[in-house]
Amino acid sequence: MACNNRITYGNRNANICILAKRVFDACLQQISRENEELTVVFPEPAVTFVDLRVAGPGVISDLIITPTGTAGCSRVRFTLIVPLEVIALNAGGQEITGTTSIRFEMDLFMRTPRESLVPTEVTCTANIRAFLGKISGNVLTCTICASIICRITADVDIVINACGPVCLPSCREFNDNVCSAFFDRPVYPVL
Repeated sequence: MACNNRITYGNRNANICILAKRVFDACLQQISRENEELTVVFPEPAVTFVDLRVAGPGVISDLIITPTGTAGCSRVRFTLIVPLEVIALNAGGQEITGTTSIRFEMDLFMRTPRESLVPTEVTCTANIRAFLGKISGNVLTCTICASIICRITADVDIVINACGPVCLPSCREFNDNVCSAFFDRPVYPVL
């Protein structure tokens, strides 16, 4: 896409202010835990483990941000609790879904902005998988593999220099003509 080349006095360049979430720092934490025991609430007794998936956003609690001797960086400690759904089979082979959660104690070194009127936030996105799961009663024992993205963010107003409405190119129709690749070649050799 390109800027509109038909700029007139009425649609010339303009500064546009938008509200956005700025990311000051982000990191990826990968955690594996063998023989993790999760107490699961099932609607009926479960026999065989099938799958585990994240059931919503994680909840951060006990957040402590401590400045360090490194300029602009802090020690960021918190507890992250991620809700999970556990899919299993009952004695009749029918799929049932149970609920549980997993807790992570995070202790990170991250860049943090100076204090301001607009507060910064710590946010996390988690993707969790379970392998080698076995169910005994209402306890799931498995190997957990977690990828957690942690961010230091704040709402900010950003000014963008806009050059008018977008000039959209024409759509191209799909063509599976065998000659199209040959016809698209340049007439003369190109360096």
